[in-house]
Amino acid sequence: MKRIFLLWIPMVLAAGRSQGQSVEPFELPRLRTSYEGAVQRAVKPLQEAYRNELLKLRDSYTKAGRLNEAVAIAAELDVINAKLGLPPARPVDAAMPVKTVALAGAEVKISANDANGFDLGPVNRGDVIILQYVAGLWKSHGILATANPDDPKEGGGDINRLVIAVAAEKGMPGKVIKIVPPSTMGKPFKFTFPTSRPGAVLRINENSNNPNNPGAVIYKVTMVH
Repeated sequence: MKRIFLLWIPMVLAAGRSQGQSVEPFELPRLRTSYEGAVQRAVKPLQEAYRNELLKLRDSYTKAGRLNEAVAIAAELDVINAKLGLPPARPVDAAMPVKTVALAGAEVKISANDANGFDLGPVNRGDVIILQYVAGLWKSHGILATANPDDPKEGGGDINRLVIAVAAEKGMPGKVIKIVPPSTMGKPFKFTFPTSRPGAVLRINENSNNPNNPGAVIYKVTMVH
């Protein structure tokens, strides 16, 4: 009798273990697949809409010259692109082949009486400069700084505009590369250098070598090399 009892114990324990284990019914994988598919179908349009808004935001910041923000948005685009099975995003507009971003939105002071104004250093063909007026008045003659280079109604015409120019030689102003148009405070001006130069500067358009010229202006400057 004792022997029969001992043989019966393992059988009871095995039965108990069998009853405690989870057995996945055959319907469950089908329901799970159906659920996951429904979630994906519901989420994908939201992901695509989010991606489209990120693209618009990235391009908006790029056009405004705010490249640090554009790069941050591109990083978020990479996350959503990975979820959608798309390739990584480009950080900025294709017309701006970024290798190095210098003076990213830095505010620089440009005096009216300096032929080298603000020195940009060497520039290469394809480099991009983005300029935005912040404040200040100057003049290419006289004793009072009354001219605003960003004012489209400036009475002096272009003589008091900001220009991108070749660096000065022996104190003489270098050749003008580009006159910066007015109204950059509302819409930053973007210029792509057509040729490489050993030096480029920002200065007042005329008579920049006159030490008596009054005033100075401040611009936000971004350089993309």
